[in-house]
Amino acid sequence: MSTEKEHLAAVIALMGGATQKAYSLGDLEALKATGLPLSYNEVHVMERLADGPRRTARPSQTQQWRILVRSVAQGFANAQEMRRRASLLHEAKLTVSSQTYYVERSVSDDPIAPDDGWWSGTSEFTY
Repeated sequence: MSTEKEHLAAVIALMGGATQKAYSLGDLEALKATGLPLSYNEVHVMERLADGPRRTARPSQTQQWRILVRSVAQGFANAQEMRRRASLLHEAKLTVSSQTYYVERSVSDDPIAPDDGWWSGTSEFTY
């Protein structure tokens, strides 16, 4: 069974990591000392409950995951660009611990809106 940490690392790698400004919350905390980028995607991955009826006697054997990507920038257009980059996760093939997953985009994205002097919006993906 794989861990959240393994899935988070795989998602960030798939998004291009620091070269495409995709970071975990821990990475962003470390960047605060030297200054945050002017635009970035903050990535969170968490296990979610399986859809539909349980198919195994041990529910822990069937893992499903949720990705939240918060697109952040000092300007509205840059936040939209970060969201466009995050949207490339849709239908992406993700491999974690020799298991392959296909990422789907949710319909419950938050709009890009003002956020303490910045602009941000959250997108959700599942697999």
